[in-house]
Amino acid sequence: MASDQSLRIYESSEAFVEKDGDWVFHSTKVIIEQGGQYFSASIPKRRPQLAATTDLDRLCKTVIPPEDIWPLYEPGISILTGSPTAEQFCKRPSLIHYGDTEASLHPGRELLKEAKVCEILKQQPHPNVAAYFGCIVEGGRIKGLVFQKYAMTLSQRLRIPKPLDGTRCIRDIEEGLRHLHSLGLIHNDLNPSNIMVDDNDGVVITDFDSCEHEGMELGPKTCTPGWELTSKLAVPDNDYSNLSRLRNLVVDCPLSVVCS
Repeated sequence: MASDQSLRIYESSEAFVEKDGDWVFHSTKVIIEQGGQYFSASIPKRRPQLAATTDLDRLCKTVIPPEDIWPLYEPGISILTGSPTAEQFCKRPSLIHYGDTEASLHPGRELLKEAKVCEILKQQPHPNVAAYFGCIVEGGRIKGLVFQKYAMTLSQRLRIPKPLDGTRCIRDIEEGLRHLHSLGLIHNDLNPSNIMVDDNDGVVITDFDSCEHEGMELGPKTCTPGWELTSKLAVPDNDYSNLSRLRNLVVDCPLSVVCS
């Protein structure tokens, strides 16, 4: 970025529509950042063409109110000391679906809820649950949650043609789940993209924005497509049913099927 006021593409996603039985490109939704302000816009170009051919200044942009993105800090939530290191990862809200649904209009609510869940996990850590260090606060608002950085997701690991101890993998995921459940927490979005793998093939559960206290109604955060839940409440079976599906992927299926 040339200066704090230059425009940059923060996120982008292509949209397709059905036409004559086929899915055809419609537009690319972009989230644009300028000096800490965020905007959404739609462009009739494919993503590879955006950087070289798009004049972001001339786009018709919709402002995303900062208060919808960044929740006010609440006492009792740990604040990270210093800046994130190279061994840490700062999770910030995804804005690409902003405006698509009523729930998507308030990503800050999900960020605050996840911060409170992570605070519980920080006080009672487990080797198979992602290590959390605290949040970043600027101007009295939470700007990100800082976790240990891991090598890759389980989804990425399953695409590498290298043997993986599937039995150990599932055992460790289950140990992480048992810990969450012992704290009265249900993950509700267990899938290969929400499990991280370290350099030694150790696994940890991460991504707690769908996490709820046991017995509570599930929040507006949508589960990962293909891993939806049938229950409307946060119950252990939500996690164990998806653990069973993970077992089928990691242990019971050949690598060629896992990677398809």
